Amino acid sequence: MTLHSGSGTDTSSDVYWGRSGAVWNNGGDTVTVSDDGTVVAQRAY
Repeated sequence: MTLHSGSGTDTSSDVYWGRSGAVWNNGGDTVTVSDDGTVVAQRAY
């Protein structure tokens, strides 16, 4: 699955957050994906 911060149409392999402004600061961020409070994926860069 690919998580996009911008707008688009969700598919079985792409999910869109729908944000219209900047989300990432490009200086080191962490994204956490959870399902009912259970962390299923986390990525830092």
